[in-house]
Amino acid sequence: MTHGRRTGWLLGVLSCAALLAGCHQQRTESSSAASTSATDELQRVSGAGYRGYIVAADAAEGWTPSSAEIRELEARLEAARPVFVQDGRSLGTLDLTRYTRQYRGQSAEGRRVIEVRFFCETHRHLAAAHSLASGGGACFLNARYEVPARRFSSFRANSGR
Repeated sequence: MTHGRRTGWLLGVLSCAALLAGCHQQRTESSSAASTSATDELQRVSGAGYRGYIVAADAAEGWTPSSAEIRELEARLEAARPVFVQDGRSLGTLDLTRYTRQYRGQSAEGRRVIEVRFFCETHRHLAAAHSLASGGGACFLNARYEVPARRFSSFRANSGR
């Protein structure tokens, strides 16, 4: 790589880093303000091998899962030994006890489902706020549990990009 190309590349990287740092700071500030008011809408829940937050829904969003529904979901999750998929490839079986969860009640085609978001140890603080992560790979997992059928219909990890 020539000196001119190397300098141009380095300037490009530094510009991207500065832009991302500014975006991250802005998102952190706005999510801090949001999480302060959202804390009242989150109910902490834990049991053998899991910890997380139930997200209270307003009427437009869906419904709020009960602690009993979360206990049942977690018992079935352990039995399911899920394999998460990322960008079309299997990640194998992951140690889900290392993830903090968010549980959100949704309605899908008239059925009650619980969307479970898993946050790795590095980002577990995000589970205590109304957070939605994109990218991050196996650090952010998602599962969908169909309440009436008592089964999981999907397991996926965020894109690695």
